[in-house]
Amino acid sequence: MKEGDRERKKERKRKENEKESERQREKRERERENGISLFHMSSLSSLQINKPIDGVGRTPLMEACFMGADRRIIDILIKAGAKLGAKNRWGNTALHWAVLSGRPHAVEILLSRGSEVNPRDKDGETPLHWACYWGYLHTVDILLGHNGIDVNVVDNDGDTPLHLAVRSQHYNVVCAMLSKDSVNLEIVNKEYRTPLLEAVSDGHLGIMQRLIARGANVNVVEHGGNNCLHLALKRENNFHSEVEHMTMLDQVSFHIVCDYVCVCVCVCVCVCVCICASLCVCKIDKQTEKDRQKQTLFVSQFSPTNPILHYHFLIQSQW
Repeated sequence: MKEGDRERKKERKRKENEKESERQREKRERERENGISLFHMSSLSSLQINKPIDGVGRTPLMEACFMGADRRIIDILIKAGAKLGAKNRWGNTALHWAVLSGRPHAVEILLSRGSEVNPRDKDGETPLHWACYWGYLHTVDILLGHNGIDVNVVDNDGDTPLHLAVRSQHYNVVCAMLSKDSVNLEIVNKEYRTPLLEAVSDGHLGIMQRLIARGANVNVVEHGGNNCLHLALKRENNFHSEVEHMTMLDQVSFHIVCDYVCVCVCVCVCVCVCICASLCVCKIDKQTEKDRQKQTLFVSQFSPTNPILHYHFLIQSQW
């Protein structure tokens, strides 16, 4: 046999061995997976799959989602009959637990298997409330992408998911919520506060700008009779933001009663027209022609005890 023929035969044999090895590996893998699935399924079928595993009503599915179990384990539990809508003592479902522990893969598989996207616990909070409160942006995006999501659902305190995102100062989550056309910016909670009033009270400029740019009403008044400007003045100079630069243009003096003390304050009117820098464009109605060109207010207070207290507040003026 020629040398060339021997080499070709050896090469052909090598390829045949490789193919056979690959077939054997695939066969063993199928047997292994089937064995695991059959083992789990046969074991779980003999159990009360929805029986609570502790005194607060937590089920195996809730535990798997909370612990971030592998997708296959979660799927096995569901196929074995685990109830997606089962609730514990506090009304939390498996979806609540998946969100709470920051397990987006568990959220995805639960929703793909038909889990209700808006279940409410005893506090009236949905998984979206929890995701917004904890700032889990990826999870928020997953929930917002579900056709049945209710972005305006309110809990027992009247808070929407947007209220909680604003109060927790999760800027990116707020932006994600505002990307939904159906989000309602004027829902008031039990304190008669809209998300904008919450943002002003918490002193976050970037969130305030986003809300105003989206059309939030700046003239709304909370339960205590305070509007956005009142709350801004109470903040003193405790404001923060992603925004780095603002331009001070003009000053207007006025008086305001704050915490029962009448103080004379000086308001510095500023403009920031750089839309690409995420600054909001606001209209000023009842001012001079020069003032109408100013679209952003930079509020600065002066008092005998605190000479310069800056209030960075963006507002549509209705003076």
